[in-house]
Amino acid sequence: PAIVRLQPFCAEHRGLFQRSLGETMTLAVEPPEEPLAIRVDRGQLTTAAMNLLVNSRDACEGRGVVTLKGERLAVAGRDFDRPKLESGEYVALRVRDAVVA
Repeated sequence: PAIVRLQPFCAEHRGLFQRSLGETMTLAVEPPEEPLAIRVDRGQLTTAAMNLLVNSRDACEGRGVVTLKGERLAVAGRDFDRPKLESGEYVALRVRDAVVA
């Protein structure tokens, strides 16, 4: 694992991510407003992002918009949505899709 800054990571991989979606889908990237850095295996992060993007593409049947968004996530105490995470600050890389008719 190494320190990966999320904003440059998304910018560097934008072309690869767009190609994985195909020509009929649009990729929107919403970089975090603040600098976010994470300790992660860069290859695993790329693979995870690609898998999420391809799943979105398939769910939209190849047409629509997929948004990739990085953000800070704070977990305080017991969080029923994330029961396995300890309290602290995390970085989330979210993928949202929308079909365009």
